[in-house]
Amino acid sequence: MKKVWFVSLLLLVTFLSGCKEDSEFPNSDSPHRTAFMMDFLAASSEGSSKEFEELFAEGIDQEYIQERLDLIKQTQTNGSSVTTMTLVKYENGKALLVQLIYNTDTEEYLIHDVVEVPEDVAAFFEEQFE
Repeated sequence: MKKVWFVSLLLLVTFLSGCKEDSEFPNSDSPHRTAFMMDFLAASSEGSSKEFEELFAEGIDQEYIQERLDLIKQTQTNGSSVTTMTLVKYENGKALLVQLIYNTDTEEYLIHDVVEVPEDVAAFFEEQFE
């Protein structure tokens, strides 16, 4: 149950974004802006499915992209936020989750927190993103 809760919370925090002023996001492409645009385009009648598809890497199946769009629409609520996280995996099987924040003054990402990821959760990510 702990694993399901942690994974659900992690996915929720990672994939949802909130209404924030553009000044809080870097001007160039970034993980934070891409996640924000994913959420915005899925929620907006202004965005097209073509724009949503352009957020995905080349070669990703269009049916899969549509499934992800449907998942986001089913998950969305009025309030959300984007947190930029990176999973760092080591050869010894251990993993760390690094939460990054964007500093608008210096225009760089800085480490906000580092959390050790339980082995079963790291294995979940390994299976999902093979």
